[in-house]
Amino acid sequence: MPSAKPNPDSSGRARLPETGLSHDEIEAILDEGAADNVDWRGRMAAGVNYYPSEDVNEIAKLAYEKFFSSNALYRAYFPAIARFEDDIVDFAADIFN
Repeated sequence: MPSAKPNPDSSGRARLPETGLSHDEIEAILDEGAADNVDWRGRMAAGVNYYPSEDVNEIAKLAYEKFFSSNALYRAYFPAIARFEDDIVDFAADIFN
């Protein structure tokens, strides 16, 4: 199994591999990295997570998949992200106002 820290050099810093990794190798690295994480679905960790429900989680994943490569710093290029950001700010202002 590949290490979560690929190709460490003599300083211990990670280096890019000489060749790309397969999907399975990348997934194994991600799984290894997540192995020590708290099982937040199995038990609540106060202030760490706020798992709403599976349907809300699915919508969040859908939104992420559609917009994960959009750069919200460039509002003119990504007006949908700008609008979503403005909506969230408005929602928060309404809650706290």
